[in-house]
Amino acid sequence: MKLMIDDIFSSVPGVTVILSTLVPSRDHNACSKTISQQYRDLLKNTYKDARIGLADIETALSLSDLVGDGIHPNDNGYKIFAGVWWNAISKLEDKIQPPGTSNGIDDTSVSSPKTCTKVAGNARGPVQSQKGAGHDDGKYVHNRIERGAILSARIEKRADPPSVTDNIPWHMFFANVVVNNPNFLRSEIRDDWIRIYHGTDGKNIYYYRQNNGDGTFGPSTTFDVDMDCNSGPRK
Repeated sequence: MKLMIDDIFSSVPGVTVILSTLVPSRDHNACSKTISQQYRDLLKNTYKDARIGLADIETALSLSDLVGDGIHPNDNGYKIFAGVWWNAISKLEDKIQPPGTSNGIDDTSVSSPKTCTKVAGNARGPVQSQKGAGHDDGKYVHNRIERGAILSARIEKRADPPSVTDNIPWHMFFANVVVNNPNFLRSEIRDDWIRIYHGTDGKNIYYYRQNNGDGTFGPSTTFDVDMDCNSGPRK
């Protein structure tokens, strides 16, 4: 941590750093407390007069502020988390200064209109968020391989009610159901088109269309997964 902080201070003149302690851990809380104390000691003993502050998350959160995994904060924990960070930043507010400029890059200038639409080869930039952190790698240029529309991939609505057809993407999936060559590399396996039809009787019917490998799919075929997702296995 000291090496990283020293590198930030040496690379970005005038920078202000906020150091954070660790979030409590249900299974490794002793370790979290030990490391957090080392961070406090580092700030106190090494960076006493530096432009650096402390967001002491470890003392602000309790284990009850974590979700089930015992690592991440819950909704209330994130509110506390945000409050601790805001307080740490506010204490150094008078020391925070605008980012510097370097290499002739002006962050206030733009090379294209300030619109949301991206134009290939004419994106905004280069810019730097702060001195020492940005790199001029040229203008953004979008690159893609046009695959065209798969006209045969028609959605079979059958007698689905609007509650289903209005949310078609939720009921379409792609997976390798028909294995043409088990020795294929994963990147070469063809994903077949899966369609789940929810019947009025509450049961699911599963369809697949085999990927022909040429941008088209075969005829719709039903298959039995021996399980209904609404009620569990039938056997």
